[in-house]
Amino acid sequence: MKITVERNVLSQVTNNLSRMVSAKSAIPALEGLLIAAEGENLTVTAYDLETGLIKSVPADISRNGSVVLSARTFADIVRKLDGEKVSLEVEGDKCIVACGNARFTLPYIEAAEFPEMPALDRQNDYTFTAEMFKSVVRQTVFSVAVTDIKPVHMGLMFDIEDEILTVVGVDGYRLAVRREKLAGVANNNFIIPARAVNEIIKLLGEGTEEVGLFVGSRHVCIEAGGYILISRLLDGEFLDYNRAIPKENKTRLCVNTRVIADTIDRVSPVVNERLKSPVKCTIKDNLFVACCSTPIGTAEDEFPVQIEGDEVEIGFNNRYMLDALKAAETDEIIMEFSGALNPVILKPTDGDSFLFLVLPVRLKNG
Repeated sequence: MKITVERNVLSQVTNNLSRMVSAKSAIPALEGLLIAAEGENLTVTAYDLETGLIKSVPADISRNGSVVLSARTFADIVRKLDGEKVSLEVEGDKCIVACGNARFTLPYIEAAEFPEMPALDRQNDYTFTAEMFKSVVRQTVFSVAVTDIKPVHMGLMFDIEDEILTVVGVDGYRLAVRREKLAGVANNNFIIPARAVNEIIKLLGEGTEEVGLFVGSRHVCIEAGGYILISRLLDGEFLDYNRAIPKENKTRLCVNTRVIADTIDRVSPVVNERLKSPVKCTIKDNLFVACCSTPIGTAEDEFPVQIEGDEVEIGFNNRYMLDALKAAETDEIIMEFSGALNPVILKPTDGDSFLFLVLPVRLKNG
C-alpha cells in the first residue's frame, strides 16, 4: 500500500472513527482502524462487533493495499502532524507515516484479521432531513437507559404505522415520545441502540443533508454526512408506552419552559450525587414553588402560574426534570399532574409532536 491524502481530511476521519473503537478487545484488530486503499479512495473502518462506521475519502493511490493501525496512536499522530499531505506506505512489516519533516514507523495488523461486518438484507428504506432526524433523536435519546438491566431499553424504538413515525425512549424513570409524519413509507417497528444514533448526530453538520435509514431483519445501516454506520438492532419486549401514560389529570399548567427550568436549576446546587434529594414542587395559590433541602443547605424559588384543577405537592429528580425541559425545544409547555405519586406529563401547547413523562420521587412527608 502506498498513498497520499489530505492531512486535515484524514485527521477529521480518524478522530471521528476512533470514538467507535474498543479500548480493549479480545480481538487485537478491533483496537485499530482498517485502512484500505483501492482505486481513487482511501476507506477507513472502525468496528466493535456491534457497531461499525465507514468513511471513504479521495486519495492519490500509487499501490492498493490495506492494513490495521492502532486507532489511538494513528489518530493522535495525524492530529499533531504539520503539513498539508500525509503519506502512508507499507514496507515489510511496518507502515511508514510521513508529513512535512515528521516520519513515523508503525507496526500493523494484517487486514485479514479485521472481522468482516455483517451484510445488510435491506427490507425497508427511510429518508429524513438532517434537521428532522436530529430533532427526533434529541427529544428522545435523553431518556434511554444507560445500564443493561433490560438491554432493549438501551435503544430508541422506531414505530412506523399509517405514515406516522413514533420514536420512544425509556429508562424506567422517564419516558419520551416523539411523533413525525412520514409520507409513503411502509409500517415497521425496530429498535436502534442509542449509541448508534448518538454517533450519527455528532457527524451531522448544520446543512440540509439527508439521512438514510436502511433496515434489515437484524441490522440497520444509517448513511449521513458521507459516513456509513452499520449497527445491530436490539431484540426484546419494549415497554408498552401507551399504557404508562396517565389518561386523566387533576392539575394542569401552561408554563414558560425557560422560567421553570431556571427555577429548578437555581435550587439544584444543594443536590449532588452523594447527597441526593428530590426537588419538592408545590403548586397552589397560583404559585409554582420549588425547594430542596440537604445537609449542604436549603434552597427555594418560585414563579407565578395559572393553575387549572387541584393543588399538588410532588417531588422530582432535578436532573430528570431538567433533561425533559431542555428537550422540549418550545417556549411554553403544558404540564399535567394526576397526583403526588403519579408521573407528570410534559407536552407542547399545540399538537402532539412530543410527550415526556417523568416519574415522581416520594417525599419524606408523603
